[in-house]
Amino acid sequence: MNSHNLIEELYKLPLYHRIAFAATCCERLLPNYAAFCLAERLNEDNTASLFNILDLIWVFAEQEYVDTVQAQQAIDVCNYLLPETEDFDTVYTTLALNAVAAILHTLYVCLQEPNNHLNNIIELIFDTYDEYLQIVGAPNLQPHQVEHSMVEWIAQSPLFVTERQKQASDLAFLQSNSTLSRDIINYLRQSSKQIGIHPIKRGLLK
Repeated sequence: MNSHNLIEELYKLPLYHRIAFAATCCERLLPNYAAFCLAERLNEDNTASLFNILDLIWVFAEQEYVDTVQAQQAIDVCNYLLPETEDFDTVYTTLALNAVAAILHTLYVCLQEPNNHLNNIIELIFDTYDEYLQIVGAPNLQPHQVEHSMVEWIAQSPLFVTERQKQASDLAFLQSNSTLSRDIINYLRQSSKQIGIHPIKRGLLK
């Protein structure tokens, strides 16, 4: 299933199913923000704040109720935590920026704001994987042209393949469940945490 068809199917789902899908994507991106904070020796409370916001989003999905005041407060926190890319040197800066942006887009989904927020979240995931794989596959930190062979290698990489499979699987799972029970939420969360880059868990930095 391509991204266009996936998005079309997602918008056929109830709002809280769409929120849950967006939250699964954030689960895979947030560890990159934790890696950024560790690399830059930033306050651990920054990471904790984002994970608390993601917890809140899951509560919205499970309870089928969005507290608009809490959601707006969370948006304000995210905007504060967005890293300025020119202020940091670590390769995790853009990955961290994408993680916060995905949370922001998910909050806008919660608030039923117009625009293509789900599509933006999916693009942020693949942009994150692309950025990371370019660094590890061709570690040239200066601007350079990405060769066609590199583009093909990235598209066929386990990160990309597994992500596409996970998105399709989560869509099918949500389509087959009309309500979001605690067990369903837990499954979506835990299965999503097994996928992604996970720099700290993989020992890429300490």
